[in-house]
Amino acid sequence: MNQFSGRLALVICLLTALVLQAESPASLYKKGKDAEAAQMYEAAYELYKQAYDKDPKDLRFRVAFERTRFYAAAAKVHRGQLFRDGGRLEDALAQFEAAAAIDPSMDIAQQEIRLTRRMMEELKQQPLPQDEVQSQGPLSSRLQGALGPVELQPISDQPITLKMTEDSRILYEVIGKYAGINVLFDPDFTAHRIHVELNGVSLRDALQIVAFESKTFWRPVTSNTIFVAQDNPAKRRELEQSVIKTFYLSNVSQPAELNDIAAALRSLLQIERVQLMASKNAIAVRGTPDQIALAEKLIDDFDKAEPEVVVDVAIMQVNRDHTRNLGIAPAPPGTATVALQGLQSATPGGAAAGMTLNTLKHIGSQSYAVTLPAAVVSFLFSDSDSRIIQSPQVRSVNGAKATLKIGDRVPVVAGSFANPLSGSGGGLLNPVVQTQFQYQEVGVKIEITPTVHANHEINLKVAMEISSITGKTTIGGVEQPNIGQRTIENEIRLQEGEINIMGGIFEDREIKSWSGLPGLGRIPLFRHLFASESTEHGVNEIVFVLIPHIVRRQEITPLNTESLSVGTKDTIELRQSPTQGPTPAQQPTPSQPAQEHK
Repeated sequence: MNQFSGRLALVICLLTALVLQAESPASLYKKGKDAEAAQMYEAAYELYKQAYDKDPKDLRFRVAFERTRFYAAAAKVHRGQLFRDGGRLEDALAQFEAAAAIDPSMDIAQQEIRLTRRMMEELKQQPLPQDEVQSQGPLSSRLQGALGPVELQPISDQPITLKMTEDSRILYEVIGKYAGINVLFDPDFTAHRIHVELNGVSLRDALQIVAFESKTFWRPVTSNTIFVAQDNPAKRRELEQSVIKTFYLSNVSQPAELNDIAAALRSLLQIERVQLMASKNAIAVRGTPDQIALAEKLIDDFDKAEPEVVVDVAIMQVNRDHTRNLGIAPAPPGTATVALQGLQSATPGGAAAGMTLNTLKHIGSQSYAVTLPAAVVSFLFSDSDSRIIQSPQVRSVNGAKATLKIGDRVPVVAGSFANPLSGSGGGLLNPVVQTQFQYQEVGVKIEITPTVHANHEINLKVAMEISSITGKTTIGGVEQPNIGQRTIENEIRLQEGEINIMGGIFEDREIKSWSGLPGLGRIPLFRHLFASESTEHGVNEIVFVLIPHIVRRQEITPLNTESLSVGTKDTIELRQSPTQGPTPAQQPTPSQPAQEHK
């Protein structure tokens, strides 16, 4: 039994392979179209590729194969980025390599491969492969070996408790011995006798207090050495560290936005050397380490993605027409014929004699005959009810106007002119009239400008215009359309997802008309026998529904709204909090009194 089951499974596998191999290119192409319609681009690419491999002469297969190549590679790149963000570097690298194999011309796949390999090598603390190492020339080596801003790293991080009244030079040296750092003094340094009292403060706070009391400033020279000098603008310009950094902005699209950020850096941080690169969306800044750090914060505050809003627009137009035509009316032209009867006499020869004056004396009511036209009985009633619904979506970034147009372009005469033609004998022939046309948009036009507020409310500036052809008029022998317009312009503020109904475009018309014989058509009881009544009632109503949705908010971090101490009016300094405060075991106890020097 087991042998039979195994043989059966083997036969099924062989048949399945034969069926797949025998599948026609047209069938694979159809399956690829279905997969592409479902936005399964990777599956569509594989199916198109199989169809192309089987029949490379068919251009349909090649076009579909080349078209989906990019989308399939882009899908793998996106999946690899998600894997990498989740820490799955091996899976991410496999996706990037597969994308590069599908479309070798996709540069982003190659970039992601290099970046992912670099991250993997950094985790292993091994050098990069030789083919990915940049050229190690003298200048490149100097750049790779260049250090960032000098950071003070004292040997001891114990809190300092100190009470002294002494020269500022001695105070700096004592604090340096506490922390295990070297203290150098400017040749122009002048010591002043000051009193300080420090209780469990960090090294930076201790140096800051002494500098404030002695009107001096200090700067780190190495990780365990500081340089002290008198605090004046000349010395600061001479001794301040200079750091250069390039910031690449990801949410700036206009040169004016770069100029605004550069102006803010110059005004708020007193940075004089700021270079803009509009083509790269980059700003290069040179300043002190504190200025560069604050510049990074401000750029992070300003370089935010604009909020985006999707507005669901529902346009509902209801037309209701009622027509009624009742009555009996003469057929056109609606006239009667009156003739005299029996007033003609025959002559002896048999010819008709004309009417004489003597004949008029015998005219009476019996002498007239009235011939009425044929009458038309009308009994017509019609009722129509139509509804037109359009539900488009409009997406726009904060403060940008989005326009939606649904309709047609109708030609309208803009002008005409006569172009005279000259004959062979020098005379003028009949001029040729040339007419100029321009196209006018008819239909629905919607303009929406959203503004997203911090409390998730949305301000919408809306302008809507509904136009349609209501009739035609002949002007100068040219038939012109009559275009009716209805316009709404307003500004509203809504919560996210709140429904707003904009109505007010309502038209109600009623037309009544009578046609029939004069006099007889006005008799109350018999007017429907000699006249026809026509009643037309039409209602046209247009309703707009707006539903805004925020699809991207402005991401504000706590650091963006945090207040920072940046020094004095003339000096930009960034004060740093200690990385680790004193613990209770490090505080002075009664058995270990604080040291005092006098």
